[in-house]
Amino acid sequence: SAGHPLSRATRREMQQPSVTFDVAVEFASPEAEPDLEGGAYGFGLFALEDLRWGRLVGHSGGYPGFGSNMRWHPASGVGVMAMANGRYAPAALLVRDLLRSLLEAEVRPARRVAAASATVAARAAVERLLERWDDDEAGALFAMNVELDDPLPRRRTAIERLRAVHGPLRPDDEEPALSRSPFQLEWWLRGERGRVQVEILLDPELPPRVQTLNLTSVPEPPRELVAAAERIVAALDCRDGEAPTWPRDLPVDTAVDRRRLERSMRAAEARFGRIHLGPAVAGDGDRAATFRLRCARGRLDLHLERDPGRATLTRIELRPAPAAAPDFD
Repeated sequence: SAGHPLSRATRREMQQPSVTFDVAVEFASPEAEPDLEGGAYGFGLFALEDLRWGRLVGHSGGYPGFGSNMRWHPASGVGVMAMANGRYAPAALLVRDLLRSLLEAEVRPARRVAAASATVAARAAVERLLERWDDDEAGALFAMNVELDDPLPRRRTAIERLRAVHGPLRPDDEEPALSRSPFQLEWWLRGERGRVQVEILLDPELPPRVQTLNLTSVPEPPRELVAAAERIVAALDCRDGEAPTWPRDLPVDTAVDRRRLERSMRAAEARFGRIHLGPAVAGDGDRAATFRLRCARGRLDLHLERDPGRATLTRIELRPAPAAAPDFD
């Protein structure tokens, strides 16, 4: 800001990690999400990486007669300072809890990473190629490495196969597009028969061009696996207070450990709260499918495999999504 004694560059440099310290994990209760905090000391400030809130910055201070602590959340601009008139007064935990309360109350929205205008334009160009390939548009869109990584005729053939598998593709409005940087973007397209995940990454040229294009085909799961997923999620919804148990009308292979499976179900119900069935995020359209479960706390996937000849489930896994801090700007 204008009039600040330090430039923005200097303030950023003070927050650059230099010496890391141990990760701390805390649980408010057995079913609560963990509070995980790691980070490093920079050039005068502590840069903390919080599992829920992303980057936090702060420092303590004190001398005989007083103690202080400050901590702020760069993505939202919310900060807390505490000053006490006690010898090295331990204000760090108070400041941490006050800042968490302000962030939970969303007193100011955090800035999410937004796609740059060039990335948005590249998305539109990729969707046009998925609808109808054009050699000239592909040549103008892609960086030179794309042809070297996988020749354009092969990419064209792969896109034609996608259209044959899924039918016409349109943006899936139920899944918001996500960016990890202004020049990276991933989003879902829905077809008549399943979905396709698209990821692009632009290069540093002027103007930027697409250097990475990843297309992940997720065919529509067979009705038998969808029905099994619906029954499992219904079993996890224990409104009567009883522990979830495996649905008796779902046959499983003799190699499946039923006791271990029901332990996973009880742990998932306690850890993630109310669970609803979401869309398929992986699968082959025949024997296997992975469903995204929408949970009250955290993210969980349900992976199912079946033996079509015997009409039994051969593999059932509840997989918590990898823990990662949010992508804030």
